[in-house]
Amino acid sequence: MTLSAHLATGITTICYCWVVERRDGVTIGFTDHSDSVTVDGVTCNATTGITTTMVSQSLGLEAGDMEVEGVIDNDVLTTEDLRGGKYDDARVTIYIVNWQDPTEFEALSHGVFGTVFDTDSGSFRTDFRSLVGKLGQPEGRTFQRTCQAKLGDSACGVDLSSALYTKTATVVSATALRIVVDTVGGVADEWFTLGKMVTGEGYEVGIRAHTGTTLDLWQRLPTVPTAGDTVTIIAGCKQDRTTCRTKFNNILRFQGFPFIPGTDRLVAYPIRGQGDYSGGSLFNED
Repeated sequence: MTLSAHLATGITTICYCWVVERRDGVTIGFTDHSDSVTVDGVTCNATTGITTTMVSQSLGLEAGDMEVEGVIDNDVLTTEDLRGGKYDDARVTIYIVNWQDPTEFEALSHGVFGTVFDTDSGSFRTDFRSLVGKLGQPEGRTFQRTCQAKLGDSACGVDLSSALYTKTATVVSATALRIVVDTVGGVADEWFTLGKMVTGEGYEVGIRAHTGTTLDLWQRLPTVPTAGDTVTIIAGCKQDRTTCRTKFNNILRFQGFPFIPGTDRLVAYPIRGQGDYSGGSLFNED
């Protein structure tokens, strides 16, 4: 019997299954059924208690929306993986399955997860974005004063493997939001501001501020390092042309437009004897 034939009987035993392919290559399955279900060769675990809180689909090119909630289970879905962003932008296939005969299934939708959030109550929440949603994503360059490149990517070209930008340090003391290390390699304050720190377990967290050997973090660490642990710290970029030129010597690859007039120029009006309204460059000092 096919799934269509099963649905036509009027008495159904169906459930939803999610097969998630993370960006690191790990594939994990989840289901809202009370028992685990194997669909299309992937075992979908029931222990996370996933439910869909809202579903919206339509014909045509309008993007569908779906919200997903579940319980964090340390055997399958860990807090460290969620906070580490391993499920962000993961590829997802949603199946409708006859749980009494899992060979009867249909792929309901394909898409990606949005940013996954965990809560203090031990659960997580995310949204499911269909593939049609990609058609609504901005393409091309944005004309803005700050750089659009991400430090170290192909557009930027800075080699973050350089010992000048990536350093290994030993933890002296730590809290969930502040790490004190033994050395930062003699660089100036704020060198690692807006950079990131990677713990020995591979968890990445952004650095909010850097002063001396103290690193303040943007978010709480799920597991606080202990004295003697090793961490990797990576320099940060403010994405302005001064930082690009003086810190990274990379101004030729700066991806911003620093000479775009601001909104003050849009609302300004000429005053006799003041300002230069010749129509020339606003930044010409000659």
